[in-house]
Amino acid sequence: MSEETKEQEQKEALYKYESCTDEKIKEIALGCINKHIFTSQHVRDANDIPHVFMAYGLGGSAEHSEWMRENDIAVFYEYMNKAAPRGINGNPVFFSHSFLSENDWKRVLDKVEKIKSALEDV
Repeated sequence: MSEETKEQEQKEALYKYESCTDEKIKEIALGCINKHIFTSQHVRDANDIPHVFMAYGLGGSAEHSEWMRENDIAVFYEYMNKAAPRGINGNPVFFSHSFLSENDWKRVLDKVEKIKSALEDV
């Protein structure tokens, strides 16, 4: 295997999206319920997403967009305690964020519904 091939494989492994564990899905779901996590799904106007998640807005290169498509990225999220002191259009602003794939986002939504249902039964 050539040195160039090894470097390419290392780069691909570094940038590969890893699906969330069940524990992480539960943590994100609880964070959404408790309003400790803000997601791109909370943003009313999709044009505001690059302004809310500044790292995406400032670093949205073609390579980054391609990576998002390849990894089926559906949602950005961040913990509210990492929000900047000012917001935009009623939304918080973050200088960092994490991603969720379409599949992981569906798992989060399912977990949110299960938790809400369990809370209603109490």
